[in-house]
Amino acid sequence: MSRAERVFFVYGMRRSGNHACIGWLTNALEGEAVTLIESNRINNFNYSDSGRTFFVNDVSTMDGRRYLKSLAQDRNKIRQARFIIISAEDKDASVGRGWRIPRRSEMILARRDTLNLMASRFQNLNRRAQEGLGASLQTMQGKFFETLKGHIKNPQGAVWRFERWCNDEVWRREFLAQLGLNHDISPHMVGLGSSFGNRQAQPSSSQLSERFATVEPRAPWIAFIRHAASEFPDVFSAEEHASVRALVD
Repeated sequence: MSRAERVFFVYGMRRSGNHACIGWLTNALEGEAVTLIESNRINNFNYSDSGRTFFVNDVSTMDGRRYLKSLAQDRNKIRQARFIIISAEDKDASVGRGWRIPRRSEMILARRDTLNLMASRFQNLNRRAQEGLGASLQTMQGKFFETLKGHIKNPQGAVWRFERWCNDEVWRREFLAQLGLNHDISPHMVGLGSSFGNRQAQPSSSQLSERFATVEPRAPWIAFIRHAASEFPDVFSAEEHASVRALVD
């Protein structure tokens, strides 16, 4: 990794648009639309079709021995990469100071408004359960709220906001300028896509603003969000608290 021109560490909660952020960043670094392709040997490893970007998807799910072994196995391809991006999900910024992340990494926090984030995770948990599948990594219990609070109260690095990225071209250009980049090229949608219909497309501003109000099944969602707003008020903005009150009344 020492040969790469730039190294980024991207962290955030699952369903925050992490893969959209990383795809967009990859395009900006390479100056053209590229696709990140998963390695056929190592699930967490991805390479752009040009070979100029190496991406480690959620390094926190790899134990140390497997990570080191995987780096050794793909060392030739990694040495050819000009850019390296390493992500971690549902982790705080301290992961970026661990041994898995090069010290010279530039940090980016991927953030999504709390209500939209929780709506996406709740909807996805329900959809997967109906399909007979598990999604334990997307549960929302004490550790989830503790980590999210840290992201909100003490963000480290540049803060990428999903909602602003979707609908504000000026904000996109300003964010790229912070990183010394200027190619604003939307990525191919990757990852799990939308929890609301599993669409791999960028949502409109109206869809974003109404998403938390369309979660099904409605009764369990309302009970859950009422409890969350009461027990963990610090992770919601004043506007979101007002939205929760309007939803549950």
